[in-house]
Amino acid sequence: MKTEDTQIKPCDQGTRSNEARLRRLVDILKHPSDTIQEFLDYALKQAIELTESRIGYIYHYSEETCEFVLNTWSEEVMEACHVEKRETTYQLDKTGIWGEAVRQRQPIVINAFKEKNPLKKGYPKGHVPMTNFLTIPVFKNNQIVGVVGLANKETDYDETDIFNITLLMEAVWTVTESKKAELALAESNARYDKLVQRISVGIYTMRIKSSGETQFEYCSEKFCEMLGLTKAEVLGNTEAVEQAIHPDDRASLKTANQQAVRCFQSFRWEGRSCVKGETHWIRFESEPTLFPNGDTLWNGVLFDISERKQTEAKLKESEERFKALHNASFGGIAIHDLGVILECNQGLAEMTQYAMEELIGMNGLLLIAPEYRELVGKNIASGYEKPYEAFGIRKNGELFPIQLEARNIPYKGKTVRVVEFRDITKEKEAYAKSLEINRRLQDEIIERKYIEEALRSSEEKLKTIIETSPDGLAISTMDGIVEFVTAQSVAMWGYDSSDEMIGRNIMEFVHENYHEKAIYFITEMINGHLTGAAEYLMVRKDGSQFYCETNANILKDKNKNAIGVLHIERDITERKILLEELKDLAIKDQLTGLYNRRKIDEVLMKEKAEAESGDHHLSVIMVDIDMFKLVNDQHGHLVGDQVLTEITEILTKGIRRIDVLGRWGGEEFIIICTDTDLEGATVLAEKLRKLVAAHDFNGVGKKTCSFGVAQLRKKETIDELLLRSDLALYRAKERGRNRVEQEVCREKQNNEINSLKKKTRG
Repeated sequence: MKTEDTQIKPCDQGTRSNEARLRRLVDILKHPSDTIQEFLDYALKQAIELTESRIGYIYHYSEETCEFVLNTWSEEVMEACHVEKRETTYQLDKTGIWGEAVRQRQPIVINAFKEKNPLKKGYPKGHVPMTNFLTIPVFKNNQIVGVVGLANKETDYDETDIFNITLLMEAVWTVTESKKAELALAESNARYDKLVQRISVGIYTMRIKSSGETQFEYCSEKFCEMLGLTKAEVLGNTEAVEQAIHPDDRASLKTANQQAVRCFQSFRWEGRSCVKGETHWIRFESEPTLFPNGDTLWNGVLFDISERKQTEAKLKESEERFKALHNASFGGIAIHDLGVILECNQGLAEMTQYAMEELIGMNGLLLIAPEYRELVGKNIASGYEKPYEAFGIRKNGELFPIQLEARNIPYKGKTVRVVEFRDITKEKEAYAKSLEINRRLQDEIIERKYIEEALRSSEEKLKTIIETSPDGLAISTMDGIVEFVTAQSVAMWGYDSSDEMIGRNIMEFVHENYHEKAIYFITEMINGHLTGAAEYLMVRKDGSQFYCETNANILKDKNKNAIGVLHIERDITERKILLEELKDLAIKDQLTGLYNRRKIDEVLMKEKAEAESGDHHLSVIMVDIDMFKLVNDQHGHLVGDQVLTEITEILTKGIRRIDVLGRWGGEEFIIICTDTDLEGATVLAEKLRKLVAAHDFNGVGKKTCSFGVAQLRKKETIDELLLRSDLALYRAKERGRNRVEQEVCREKQNNEINSLKKKTRG
């Protein structure tokens, strides 16, 4: 804080000052105001009276743009100010001493304003004369959001004035933010009313006040219909919703709600409702928003999941009862189109003894034993996605057992299949022996409880057998407490020894987002429904995360009593990464890394729908590199690729965050400008044109681009929009290149199309 000489007032005067400030704050909070402007006007008036000043102002400030925006001048200033041109916005670097509160991030006091001061830059003719001056920055979350200024107090400004105004304005700003949030909520509810009539789910908003009181503030007609209630019943009595829930499920709903409120986390609950004597399965989902006054607003959705529950019940009846405890790691991956291999990894080459160059373009069915080709062909045709076994055939004719798992994925504009090959030769040979050994060990675990020496001996034997497995293994009690882990598990989770893991609950090693899934699978297993392998996100000791495929099986004694759970773990992070990379290949151009044409089509459809539903503007810019063919002809395709890469970097840096850049094909690019009209897109295009023209391309020198700009019109298709931008681009080429052209009216557009057709025929 920077001030001139000030004196601290006596304690009793400070007490009176605090009381005065509190009274002012209470008056401000109670003052009726329909707008935030009126509220801040009254707050400034109270601040002037509190400090016994004559004039004052409040400016909003943005640290991002370094700009002041006037909110309020005191009435006396407006009467006494005779400045001819009154500004309402100022840049920080254009301000004088009144901007020092922002530059120094502290209050500034000048009690002898008429004296010379190096921070003063003077003020315009007609400005209100000042004798002394106090300006204080208002902080929110360590950022300056406003500045309050006071002047012409009969006595000097001191520490008490600074303290009172700082606290007063912080409170005022907090209330202002709350009022803004309430206004936004009202606007949001109005939009809800228009949107929810078109959707088949129930929408609701519930407020939990800081006092603990709960009240529904909004509910859609569908929400009421799904619960068999009227809107008046929902909004007037929160318990009415609870009474619509099946009596057996009310306790779980209450528990889930309390958990979400206590932890301030997403609310998810499934259960049954009773509507006119009929039972329906429903699902609540909501997200919390915390307001400055301590209230929490829960915006939620209600789904009818009865059909899904019926489907799940049928699926459970057909689930396999048993699956192998051990699975060999995936050895080979291939992408194929109706059997023709398009891509593969080195693992498949090693497994089949073919070179990768031989595999690309090969009919993948030739890697399958003849007697299994019909089965594999049927699964390809039907899109079968579950794992199944067959026999493979190597280049030398050797047969070997394999497990196949495949699924359909988008790839370079079409749907293909990715398949994973596992060589399960060793697993087949060892399975019968390991299964018998594991069963025998389960029986021995119970018996060794009564013989201490025999227990230690058997534990060592079990440890030796299990630790030879390439996977991690762990044994827990039925309630999840870890009793045994192998060295592979200890290393997988990044611990120094097994002692750090033993005695802890198995759920501590699972990421919290996967707890519900893990509990479900374990419960099904305990109930006798073996669910086989499942994937989880795990958390290592150092907090890092990895994906793990886990098999679990109940351990039983000789009397078939459950005594524990055997967990078999495998780190599948690399496999997950590879799958993600394969997905990425389907939507991005390999040279530039930009969205490819297929992905751009998706973005255009999405942005068009959002623009039409929200009444927003949407524009497109087509970009074409001028005389690009000469680059390839004179310098070669490698240099041409380098030019494309450099153009990509220039466009990427030049566009805004809201824009989407993609490669449309060849030397042509497209920029989707969301919430932007034709003029705004044209300004952006001209900026990009200059950036390209000013750049020296490696090995080529100067290059230019032509730009065509068009804006989405009402009730037109994407193709029509792209046609107009293409015509504008063509016009830019015709008029000498290195220029930006806008779309034209429909009559001129038709003339251009006819002219283009004639040139094409010629």
